[in-house]
Amino acid sequence: MRLTNLAPTALLAVYDGGPFGSGKLVTGLSQAVAMPLSEAQFQSFTHGPFHFLQQLDLPSGQLFVRIGILDRTSNKIGTLEIPLTVPRK
Repeated sequence: MRLTNLAPTALLAVYDGGPFGSGKLVTGLSQAVAMPLSEAQFQSFTHGPFHFLQQLDLPSGQLFVRIGILDRTSNKIGTLEIPLTVPRK
């Protein structure tokens, strides 16, 4: 069994992104993701998407969600930024 002792870290940040948005941080979190994998699970993981579920309480309006994954083995980070509109409740 392959065990990863250097767990990747998922980083999530949400910024004010409206047309008059300040670009200020609205909320964020950082969470280590434990990933003990068998050889078969590791092969599947390297050939498909990785799903990470996190619920956040966000204000209404136009926002940007910035997601990053830090690979502690290579010390590299990958990021993605997604525009998001949260409707009023």
